[in-house]
This record gives sequence, structure tokens and C-alpha cells, in this order.
Amino acid sequence: MNTSTYIKLSLSAFFWGGSAIAGKIAMQTFSVSLVTMLRFSIAALALLVLYRRQIKAYAMPAKQHLRVAFTAFFGITACYYFYFGGLKLSSAFNAGIIEATIPCLTLFIATCSGKRERLTKVIGFLAAYIGVIYIVFEGKLENLLTIEYSVGDLLLLFSTFCFAIYNILVERNKRDTPNTLFMFYIFFYGSLLLLPWPVIDWMVAGNSMLLQPIEFDAIIAVLFMAMGGSVIAYLFFNQAISVVGAASASSFINLVPVITVFLSVAYLGEDISVSQWTGSLIIFIGVAVSNYEPKRERSSPTPMVSEQVE
Repeated sequence: MNTSTYIKLSLSAFFWGGSAIAGKIAMQTFSVSLVTMLRFSIAALALLVLYRRQIKAYAMPAKQHLRVAFTAFFGITACYYFYFGGLKLSSAFNAGIIEATIPCLTLFIATCSGKRERLTKVIGFLAAYIGVIYIVFEGKLENLLTIEYSVGDLLLLFSTFCFAIYNILVERNKRDTPNTLFMFYIFFYGSLLLLPWPVIDWMVAGNSMLLQPIEFDAIIAVLFMAMGGSVIAYLFFNQAISVVGAASASSFINLVPVITVFLSVAYLGEDISVSQWTGSLIIFIGVAVSNYEPKRERSSPTPMVSEQVE
């Protein structure tokens, strides 16, 4: 066992799981748009400093720039527009649970686009989304019938759809671009496409958006998301893949919602209802069924699929 590799994978899961908590803290001071913009622009800047020579030396064709920008729109711009908006209105607990369905949703979209998948994956997907619906409608049938729901949870759900589409686009558009450079351009184009959002907020809110007192905790939270959840976690995860393979590394992503849920209760002190715990159990069962592989298939190579990392 390569101990350092598994430590890196565990740290990646911690940074990703903790990013939802950091987001809740940051948005107590900064606007949703500013938190989103700062996270990915700082991450892009950090990667530019670390890999400036490789970025300068790598000549990416113009068409590939367009493909990467299109991919970044779904994986960063749209995904996190909905994610942080949903996190502002909902709980970190719900954010962690709902994002656990991303692998199932990715498989479902891949199946709809013509890729054949086992029946257990489809069943797992359906079970996971029954759990999501149970949480969104607070476990009450009357809420479903009267269309009473949490707007925040729906925004989080839209976020998972965007990131599932991003997963499919990564497989199609990454091509021969090195992992680190690909992530730089994803962060760069994603934050660039986010730029109109805080500008519009500033035009609407005026100087009041800039005159708010800046809390130290909010600054640390943004840096945690940018450097921890967006730079260090990705670098550690990609390094681990080269050592233990995509299948083994990806299994650690299942820790992310668990960490988010634990921190939301232990650190933020969020009150969790019975319907949330019940829906969570249904989702985890669905994810487990979706990821189940018969013994005869476990030895076959597993293609790497990107996961949402908060």
C-alpha cells in the first residue's frame, strides 16, 4: 500500500467535503456571485503561477480552446452559479447529500446518449433520485402535490445536472490536453464566464456590496475553497490516479458527502430532520447499487470520469 497516495486521496475528499461548509461561512460576508468568482479566479491564478512555463510552452489549437470553454461553462459557470445559490438558501447537509447523486446522474445521461449500462446502475439512479425527491419535498406527499419545495434544493439539483453534463463533455473534449493544463483552462474560462454575474450584482447593489465589513473567517473560507478544494485536491487526486488507477482513486469520492454531512452537523450545528436522514439513506443505497460491479467485471479497467468537487 502506498501510504502517501492514500493520504493524498483522503485529503482531497476532506477539501472537497469541507468546501460546502466553507461556502456557507464565506457567504455570511460575501455575495454569492463574489464567492463563486473569487474561488475559481484564485484557483486559476495559482495554477498559472505553478505551471506558467508549461502553459506558455503548450500550444492548444483554437478549436480546443472553444471546446474547453464550452466544457467550463457547464462544469464551473453554470454548475457553481446554481450550487452556491442553492447553498445560500439550503443547508450544507442537503448540498452534500444531493451531490452524492452525480455519479448516478452521469451514468444516466451517458445511457440516454447511447452508452449501454447494466440494469443495476439504472435502478440505483432511480433509487437515488427518489431519495432526492424525498429530501426536497421534506418527506411530505402534500408538498409534492401542492408544489411546495425548497428553492435552494432545486438549485442544488440543477447544479448536479450541469456537472453531470460536464463529466460527459470532459470525456469527449479533453483529448490530449495534459491534466494540469486542462484544469487551468477550465478554471480560467469558468471564472471568465462568471465575470458578468458579480458585475451585474455590483450595478444593482451599488457601493453597499463593497462597504460590507470583511470577516477574517470569510477570507479563510474562500482560500480554503480556492486552494484546498480547487487546486490541492485536484492535484493530489490526479497524482493518485497515476499510482493506484482511476477506479481505486474514484472510490474515495464516496467520502465527500459523508464528510460534508458530518461537518454540517458537527461544525455548523445544522438541525437535521428525520426526512433528511431518511432521504440520505435512500440516496446512499441508490449510489451503492449503481456502483455495484459483479466480481467477473471488477478486474476490467475502469475509465476515469470526473466528479463534482466542492
